[in-house]
Amino acid sequence: MSIRLNGSTSGYTEIDAPAVAGSNTLVLPTGNGSSGQFLRTNGSGTLSWAGGGKVGQVVQSTITTQFTFSSATYADATNFNASITPTNASSKVLVIMTPHVYVDNYSAGSTEVQGKIVRASTDVFETMLTGGYGNLNYQPVPIIFLDSPATTSSVIYKLQVRASSAYNNSKINHNTGSYAGKSTITLIEILP
Repeated sequence: MSIRLNGSTSGYTEIDAPAVAGSNTLVLPTGNGSSGQFLRTNGSGTLSWAGGGKVGQVVQSTITTQFTFSSATYADATNFNASITPTNASSKVLVIMTPHVYVDNYSAGSTEVQGKIVRASTDVFETMLTGGYGNLNYQPVPIIFLDSPATTSSVIYKLQVRASSAYNNSKINHNTGSYAGKSTITLIEILP
């Protein structure tokens, strides 16, 4: 069976059901949506307007503060954070951190350094930043994760780091006086 909508002067638009159809109900949204949006289903027949994963906003911070650490316990890297306020509770936040990691290990032992993204006090993503033996000097190490904060309140993302042993002289943004490392944190809201 078809539903036919006749034009005001001529022509028509027709909607046909599948040849063999079950019992389905589609619930249309109440508004007209915005330019460029499309209809999306929730899998249960309710339709809503969607924006196709467009970027809502971008927040970026540059961090130059040197942070030295040698503990196996995670600690906040000084000033390595940024906040974003999602415009939609269904938005995702693409977190991109590029910490400049430096390890100077005179004991010739393990030089492993781990880092993790933390949203407020919730661990979001953990990874190895360095690994090896001897004296190591690293360029920025990217950490990228797509998070779902499920809120329209301001959320803060920060970097926590730890070293594999107390013999490590590990640093974020190593500063020699003549040369200094710089890091960035970028937060990108991806609209639903």
